[in-house]
Amino acid sequence: MNYPLPLCSRADQQLARQLIESNNLRFEDDFHDLVGIFKDGILVGCCGRRGRVMKMLAVLDAYRGEGLAGDLLSELMRLGRAAGEQGFFIFTRHCTVNAFSWLGFKPLTEYSGITWLEHGGEIRQYLSERAALVRPGHNAAVFTDADPFTLGHLHLIKRAAAEADTIYVFVRADGPHALPLATRLTLTRQSVAAISNVVVTDTGPYRVPVDRFPGYSLRPGDDAIKIRVGLEEQCFSRHIAKPFHIQMRVVGVEPPPATDQSYHAMIQSHLAHWDIRLLDLGADIPPGSWLSASQLQTALHEGDEHTLATALPAPVLDHLRRTWREK
Repeated sequence: MNYPLPLCSRADQQLARQLIESNNLRFEDDFHDLVGIFKDGILVGCCGRRGRVMKMLAVLDAYRGEGLAGDLLSELMRLGRAAGEQGFFIFTRHCTVNAFSWLGFKPLTEYSGITWLEHGGEIRQYLSERAALVRPGHNAAVFTDADPFTLGHLHLIKRAAAEADTIYVFVRADGPHALPLATRLTLTRQSVAAISNVVVTDTGPYRVPVDRFPGYSLRPGDDAIKIRVGLEEQCFSRHIAKPFHIQMRVVGVEPPPATDQSYHAMIQSHLAHWDIRLLDLGADIPPGSWLSASQLQTALHEGDEHTLATALPAPVLDHLRRTWREK
C-alpha cells in the first residue's frame, strides 16, 4: 500500500497546488485535510477533504493505475470518520465518473456535466431510517434552515397544510448554523405541533452547503450556484420526493441570503421535469415575521424584545431567552 501523508507545510501545499493545476483542476485552500503520496521525493498524488466532500484528486500521469487514488481516498475517509463524518461525496465531471466506481462511489445524480457521487449507498439508509414517516396522498415539501424557525416559517407551513395531505418540513442538516441541528428540529416540531398534517425531519447530507460545494472541477463560465442547486433539486426529485409521495414544493421569501425569487426560478424547471409543482406563498407571509441568524444575534445582543416577539413562535422565543440568560 502507498502511504498518504498529511500535507501541512506551505511548501507541501505548494507542491499539491502545482500537481492539481497540472491536472487542469483548481486548487482550493478551504480543506479540512490534504494528503499526498511521495515517491523518490516527488509528490505523485494528492487529494483533499472538506466535511464529507472529497476534492482535488490528482495523480501524475506516470503513476496512474497503481492504486494511488484508492489509497488517498481511503485515508481521507478514515480522517473524515475520525472527525465525525458519515458518508462521503465526490463532485466530478461526467467523463471521470467511471474512474471512481471501482472505489465504491456511485452516481446520485448529474447536472450540467457535473456528477454527484456517493460512497456506500447512504441514500438508501437515509430513506430506510425515515420509512415510518411516509404517508400516502398528495404531499408537499418545505425546506428550511430553521436557524431560527420563525413565524414566517409557521405562516408558510399553515398555508401549505391546506394545500396537501401531508407537509414534510425538511430542516437542513449540514452547514454552519447558529443553532445545533437537534435544537432546530425540536423547536420546529414544537412550533408546528398544532398542525396535524405536518411531519418534520432533516435533509441528511442531501442539501449541500455553499461552503462545501467544490469548484475545483468547474470550468471558466460555469455557474457554481446554478450547478449546486441543480444537483440538489435533481437529487431530491429523483431519490426523495417519490418515496414520500411529494408532488409539490412550497416556498416563501426569507431574509437574504436565504430563499429568494431567483432561487425559485432556478428550481422550477428541475421540479417540473419530475412533475413536481412549485407553489410560492411568499406574498401571504406577514412582513417582519422572518428573522435570519445574524438578525437574531443582533436582536439578542441588543435585547430587542419587540423584534424577537414579532418574528418568533413561543417555543423558539422561550428557548432563546432561557439559553441567552444562561450564557
